[in-house]
Order: sequence, then C-alpha cells, then structure tokens
Amino acid sequence: MTTTFEGFVAEGVSVPVEGWDFSWFGGRATEQRPGWGYAGLIGARMAGTDRVLDLQTGGGEVLAGAAAAGNRGGTGSRPKRPG
Repeated sequence: MTTTFEGFVAEGVSVPVEGWDFSWFGGRATEQRPGWGYAGLIGARMAGTDRVLDLQTGGGEVLAGAAAAGNRGGTGSRPKRPG
C-alpha cells in the first residue's frame, strides 16, 4: 500500500481518467453531508423579504428550492434571457 506523497502521485498518474468511471476512488474518498441544508437556511431568511439576488447558483433552482423551504410562493425572478 502506498504511504508516501510520491507514491500517491505515481498511483494517481497511472489511473485512466477518460469518461465517467470513478470506480478508482472507491474507498479512497468519503463524504459526509452536514446536518443543515443551504436551501432551508436561506429559505427562512427569504421569508422576511420580497427580493433576493441570485449570484451564480445556476438557473435559479437553488433559490426556487429555498423559496419552497421558506414557504414562499416563488422566487419572483424574471425568466432567463437566451444567449
């Protein structure tokens, strides 16, 4: 088993990275979700305002989910313009 930095780098370089096969990471990378949710936190704050600004969270899905979490009827945003 590799235990040095150089060994980990050599092992990583030898693994093919084409496509969407991430099986090499099996048992190597772990993730634990926090006990809180972003949409719930901002949803509660959004309930006290009539305007929000969405900066680079995607197509508005994050704020739409947050609005639902905060029991608001919608984001109130205009549709995205093409292009």
